[in-house]
Amino acid sequence: MSNPPILSLAPVIASLQLFQDAGFGALCDKSRILTGFLRWLVATRFGDRIGTITPTDATGCQLSLIVNDKSVDAKALFDTLCELNVTGDWRNPDVIRVAPAPLYNSFADVFEFGERLSTALAT
Repeated sequence: MSNPPILSLAPVIASLQLFQDAGFGALCDKSRILTGFLRWLVATRFGDRIGTITPTDATGCQLSLIVNDKSVDAKALFDTLCELNVTGDWRNPDVIRVAPAPLYNSFADVFEFGERLSTALAT
């Protein structure tokens, strides 16, 4: 209904410049590869205990993990991940959503998530 304050727009302009510098195509490519790496990591390290329910042909970087191991309290697992500084999203009854953002997450970050998930499962 009105024009936004100019100083409030400064961070938006800076953010848009970062996206432009990185290149949208490159970000989309990295997103697919990074999320694929996360999917592979979960499948190979956690097999039957943790699965994914996000379709393999989905676009975007969000991956929904499902706690298949009924001996694991899924909400407690999510809470432990939060304590380990993992930012995710909880969905009842047993889904943890994570999203490696291609602009600022790396393959090392995804690997580190696997390490923290392993730690959280061990507690």
